[in-house]
Amino acid sequence: VAPHGQDAALVGQFGGREEELFGESEDGHGSDFLDCGTQPERLKLVAVEPAAGTFALLNRSASLHTNLTVRHAAVSEKPGRGCLEPDRAPELNRLQTGGAAGAPPAGGEDVELISVDALAAEQGIGRFDVIKMDVEGHEIPTLCGAREIIGRNDPIIFYEVKEGQHVHMELVAEFKQRGYESF
Repeated sequence: VAPHGQDAALVGQFGGREEELFGESEDGHGSDFLDCGTQPERLKLVAVEPAAGTFALLNRSASLHTNLTVRHAAVSEKPGRGCLEPDRAPELNRLQTGGAAGAPPAGGEDVELISVDALAAEQGIGRFDVIKMDVEGHEIPTLCGAREIIGRNDPIIFYEVKEGQHVHMELVAEFKQRGYESF
């Protein structure tokens, strides 16, 4: 997804804009990258990971990479608590919010919720140039929690429409309503 008027090719290339996206700009600001699904790259990354086991692995990696900050939480619309429900494939774990208070269901993890806007403020980041959302059906609450940061600089946003066997084409309309074109 790119704001109207910006180009992006999403098959391992960035349409020749690597320097613009990931290099240093005229004001000396490098690129900040919010990764809501974790895959460290050669950028300054803020990775948000709700699963305790994956967070532990990422946190070990962060000790080896000065460009990686890892936050143990799940992104959502507002701060609070949620339950990460496990799937047989960890990358398909699903976040549930707004449920009854108490212990998570068997195998589930109680997780802190943080909005993208709150995360940016916490990390002292005024803008994200790229946001990758791999949040397994939690895209709209994540977008709602990123109003300020998105409104500030129209970052390029990567997102998935397929969650398990379900295809969320309504996300294309949601992004269009917010001024983005999907590719």
